[in-house]
Amino acid sequence: MCYQGGPQSIGITLRVIGDPNTDVTETRQATITLDVDDREVSGGVPNPFVAQTSFMVSTGPSDHVDVGIYDLHGRRVKTLYRGALSGARRFEWDGSREDGSRAAIGIYFSRVAFSNRVITRKLVMLPK
Repeated sequence: MCYQGGPQSIGITLRVIGDPNTDVTETRQATITLDVDDREVSGGVPNPFVAQTSFMVSTGPSDHVDVGIYDLHGRRVKTLYRGALSGARRFEWDGSREDGSRAAIGIYFSRVAFSNRVITRKLVMLPK
């Protein structure tokens, strides 16, 4: 099921029978409004990977994002994108560091920082 981002309303109708305070059956209604977040980050494909992995980042209206790859110690290994993003975009990581050298095999995290939310996904890089 896919939800549209933004405010969504849920209507509730409750029929109260045998209320101990009255002998009358009553119907009560309420509307609850929830703010649905439509930002999403997919897992890496393939994962584990040898040469390259990719993942999708989706956002509604333009949002500032910072997309990076981090090691187990929380250090940034590679910056994939910084700037405004609207809609969906695929990002690829070839296992390289900022300086172009190959990162060590092991566990990494894709980290996408939106304006008010951060989503991380685990990536496993295998030897060539």
